[in-house]
Amino acid sequence: MPKTKDTNDFLLRTMKTFDKNQPMWIGMHDKDKEGTIVWEDGSKVLTWGNFEWTNGGLFGVAEDCFALDPYNGKWHDYGCSNTGLLTTLGITPNSKLPFICQYLIKKGQAGSDRGGQGKDNVDD
Repeated sequence: MPKTKDTNDFLLRTMKTFDKNQPMWIGMHDKDKEGTIVWEDGSKVLTWGNFEWTNGGLFGVAEDCFALDPYNGKWHDYGCSNTGLLTTLGITPNSKLPFICQYLIKKGQAGSDRGGQGKDNVDD
C-alpha cells in the first residue's frame, strides 16, 4: 500500500522494471461507502495529492478499487472485478486487477533504493 510518496515511487519503478503496463491494485477502495476511501488494512487514506482528477464512475458504473497507473503514477479508481471496461488495458474480462506483490522479485531486480532486495517476495 503506497501510503507515502516514496513507497508509491518505488512501486512505480518496480512496475516499469518488470514492464507491467497495466494498472496495479494498491489495496485501497471505497466499496463500503462511495467516496469514503480506506486502505485494505482499515487505516484512513491520508493523501499527499496522488489521486487522478478524473476519478468517479461514469454512468453509474461502480469503480470502487484504486490502482496505480503506470503511465502517470496516479491513483485511479476502477471496477474491482473487470466486466470488460479494462480490456483495452490488457486486463482479461471478469478478472481482478493485478497487484504488485503477486510478482516474484529476485535479488538485484528491485532497485538500488532497497539494496537490491524486495521486501516480501524475495527469491533467494
